Amino acid sequence: MGWRYRKSINIGAGFRINISKSGIGYSWGVPGYRVTKTANGKTRHTASIPGTGISYIQESGTRNKPQSSGQSAATDIQNISTDDVEQITSASLTDISTAIERAITCNIIGNWLVVIGILGIGYFPLLLAWIPAIVCKVLARKKYAVQIEYKFEDGLYDDYAKKMAAWSTMLSSEKVWQITQRGHAERSRDNGGAKNIVNRKQLAKSKSNVFWLNSNITPIYLKLDREALVVFPDMILLIRGHKAGAVSIEDIDITTCSVRYVESATPPKDTQIVKKTWLHVNNDGSPDRRFKKNPQYPVCLYGQIDIKSRSGVNIQLQCSNPKKIEGFQ
Repeated sequence: MGWRYRKSINIGAGFRINISKSGIGYSWGVPGYRVTKTANGKTRHTASIPGTGISYIQESGTRNKPQSSGQSAATDIQNISTDDVEQITSASLTDISTAIERAITCNIIGNWLVVIGILGIGYFPLLLAWIPAIVCKVLARKKYAVQIEYKFEDGLYDDYAKKMAAWSTMLSSEKVWQITQRGHAERSRDNGGAKNIVNRKQLAKSKSNVFWLNSNITPIYLKLDREALVVFPDMILLIRGHKAGAVSIEDIDITTCSVRYVESATPPKDTQIVKKTWLHVNNDGSPDRRFKKNPQYPVCLYGQIDIKSRSGVNIQLQCSNPKKIEGFQ
């Protein structure tokens, strides 16, 4: 067993620096609440009721583990992410994004007041936080909710329905991922023959969370790695924290294609396996016999959707069934 080293330095005011072989992290807090930033990039929020042993922990910012295609090191790694959502907003949609931010901010304040109310059980002044919490939650969903009504003329509803159906069909794939990083494999022969290595995150089948909207249509809602994507007939919205960006659909470029992917995990049931390869492979496609441990991997055919705009939107999605992207064409 190797030696472990860890040192904690308390510099007062509830601030502590943690030094270990993994790197340097820090934490700050007061009795009942602490924020911890670990050396490996995680952010941990801990809320507790002092003296009871009851606590709630929320962790975010976990670094994604690189997925196949590949096992070798990558070079020229590029992050595939959208710029600051405030910078992508089309000029004509500024009022909408501002109104959405107001509703979301009011809801967030309500959430924090709920936490204070929970921590205040048994302590009357803090328990009173439930009253403004309820007020904020109601305001966010009623008074501050954005009113958007669509009227479709000259058969345009059919066009809208087809676009929404294309999104719903793609999201009905067994698995949908967001590509967050892409790089070139230093040695494709040690990467199942693949030339690229990607970092991806599987997206959960999340329910719509558009409490800030009153509309006669239901938009497409997708929770991404850093933000939520909300698709309307005439625009897309990106919600990150309490900030919102709105981009006209005319400024969005959506392209699709099929890609081959060396899958190291269990292949989804609805995908197409085009061939088999090995982790260490010769140029002619045969396994490299120099390696005793040389697992065989399936090469899957996935659908890919690229969503971009000149203002900075940059989203790349993959779905396990390539046939389910045909509605975007």
